[in-house]
Amino acid sequence: MLQVKLDDIVDAFDFVSFGDAYTHEAYFCRKTGKFFLHSEFDDDLEPLPDDIDDADAYVCIPHPHELDLGQRLAIRFVRYYLPEEEENVARMFSWRGGYGRFKQLLQQRRMIDQWYSFEKDAQLEALKHWCVDNEIELGN
Repeated sequence: MLQVKLDDIVDAFDFVSFGDAYTHEAYFCRKTGKFFLHSEFDDDLEPLPDDIDDADAYVCIPHPHELDLGQRLAIRFVRYYLPEEEENVARMFSWRGGYGRFKQLLQQRRMIDQWYSFEKDAQLEALKHWCVDNEIELGN
């Protein structure tokens, strides 16, 4: 079985995560180990292979929402580190721009670095589980 570096999966995940959901896509080729990137805004990227829809050959790198790394992760962080703010943060996410207000609260509380560390750890764990679920073997 072909092995892939976790860092390469993370790079593709970061590409997919940039901007609005599903504006950017990344695919991993199970046969070659190569990543293919697609963006609605960048025509300079290598064209996607004609058989990109072949699920046996390619796997689409997930968006953070698919891994439950959005609002629920923020609420989990607040529940653990700022339990007195849980109701307030839940309300923030009920309106557009909730993530920005959440980060503003963390900056005011001087916890933004702690959030970024928490978020990164959660992303790595979620990506490792995603690799197992998709039969992608991680290597050095």
